[in-house]
Amino acid sequence: MHVPTDRLVAPLAPMLESPDLGLEQLIVNAIQPNETCSEVFHAQADVMAQGLTRYLEALVRARMGSSNG
Repeated sequence: MHVPTDRLVAPLAPMLESPDLGLEQLIVNAIQPNETCSEVFHAQADVMAQGLTRYLEALVRARMGSSNG
């Protein structure tokens, strides 16, 4: 299921201004998984940014590959 980006980003904006919560903590809190996610919950901001960048780059490569063939 694809959710429009603005529906995900808009509620995050004010919460990300909190010095107490990072994006990773917000995601874990919002999803409320049955198992603990300490690697995600305690991830450093630079690790999260690098992971998101790699993921987005992979998505772009995959989409470019699928449009070429």
